[in-house]
Amino acid sequence: MGSDVPRLRYLLPRFQGSYTALMKTLESSCAFDASDVARFRLKVIEFGQIHGWRAVRDAFGVSRSTYFLWKQGLAVSKGRLSSLIPHSTRPHHVRQMQFDPRLALFIRSTREQYGRIGKNKLAVLLAAYAAEIEVTPLKATTIGKIIKRNHYYFEGRRRYKKKKKSGILRVKKAPRETSLGYIEMDSVIVYISGSQHIFITAIDVVTKYAACIHAQSASSSIAVRLLMTLQQTYGDQLRAIQTDNGSEFLGVFDQYCQTHGIPHHFTYPRSPRINGGIERFNRTIQEEFIDRTDSLLLGSPEISAKLQSYLAWYNDTRPHQSLGYQSPSQYQNILQSNM
Repeated sequence: MGSDVPRLRYLLPRFQGSYTALMKTLESSCAFDASDVARFRLKVIEFGQIHGWRAVRDAFGVSRSTYFLWKQGLAVSKGRLSSLIPHSTRPHHVRQMQFDPRLALFIRSTREQYGRIGKNKLAVLLAAYAAEIEVTPLKATTIGKIIKRNHYYFEGRRRYKKKKKSGILRVKKAPRETSLGYIEMDSVIVYISGSQHIFITAIDVVTKYAACIHAQSASSSIAVRLLMTLQQTYGDQLRAIQTDNGSEFLGVFDQYCQTHGIPHHFTYPRSPRINGGIERFNRTIQEEFIDRTDSLLLGSPEISAKLQSYLAWYNDTRPHQSLGYQSPSQYQNILQSNM
């Protein structure tokens, strides 16, 4: 059986005061909780009431006058915690710049028509306009403030996207080939005694047959010379070339591939794993030849002669673990005999 007595009235604590006072108290409490400065001030006041203002000065670094000012503000507001929240010190009346409004219209119209004209250039243009209408011109600093305060920015910085090459072939993963003729190419740059040495390298991803050429600069014409050597070796079996986005594989090199019908695949930037075969050969040739060849300090003929000797040993004699400890030439002969 229901009761006629409003039980909720007796469950909630009684509040002495009106509803408006209750709402003000809640608002003051919420504002106090959101202010770290107010909570710090209350902590200082409570500490000072127990230990005195000298202890407050030593513990918190708060001066005597500041401590009593906070305490007085809390007492005057009859314990209202929101009184400890710092108020804005901005003056009620702020000085405004005094200038002819026609000058601001001139600045606006000039930037609307010609874009991001700077304040120093506008000062020169505005001085001539001010002389025509017989008013005092504005300085560059004042012009900058007018632009900033009135947001006279009518066009943002244009960002042009780099146009992608039409018909470019990209590979997302390392090639998984089973027949010879898929070549990866790259370059190695070393500095010895202040001089630069560049080795443009190439390797068949299946047979591990390698080629290399030494040059003084990494140009696309040098890369074409190596590609022509590969054409003589592979003939019609040369199926595709895979390179990174280096400048030596653009321009003349890419045009040569298109002219001779050789598919030229590019890897994505910062993706060396896609070119894993040639990257591993670059490390091998650097450890086994470049770092062990004293003739690099001499002229180009000595370098080229020793390089060809090393490549002959690499392709015909050196065993490769990935080929079952056979040389590239031996593996290539077996592969061709099974075709």
